[in-house]
Amino acid sequence: MSAVDTLTISGTRFERTLLARPGAAPDTTSRVVWLQGASLYCDLRRPAVEVPVQAGSLGATSIDDLLVLATQDGFAGRLLSHGGHVEWTRTVAIHPPGPHPDAGSLELLDATTVAEHGVFEDYLEHWRIGATSSSIDEYLLEDVETGAPGILVRVGEDFAFA
Repeated sequence: MSAVDTLTISGTRFERTLLARPGAAPDTTSRVVWLQGASLYCDLRRPAVEVPVQAGSLGATSIDDLLVLATQDGFAGRLLSHGGHVEWTRTVAIHPPGPHPDAGSLELLDATTVAEHGVFEDYLEHWRIGATSSSIDEYLLEDVETGAPGILVRVGEDFAFA
């Protein structure tokens, strides 16, 4: 096993296969994708069983639709290296951040699996390397009217926008 740094994971699409926390059943069914550019990333987390939203637009959503949407999580920002661990800053997020920085130490378990150990919280995540590419585009965006930030990351044929 070897430590992983931000340069090693650049240009990678990861899919989470495990989330383990003390006192909780392991989560192996949530659909989580992390797309890592050179320095920017996007992360989308959806429950394994997702009820379809019935509304055709955000303005037409019902309370039930909003409750379904609230079961998802997503965030995007810059991945920072702090020597022995990395930190995912959140420029864009669906939900407010937790009380601690989102930080973990990364370790290569085998040719296709990275383990993430929480730094400020006790958790373990396993990430399967879904695809890699040296062809990367990433943009930190700003809405000209509102100033709201946005992030676009493309790695090979995969892209994410937040």
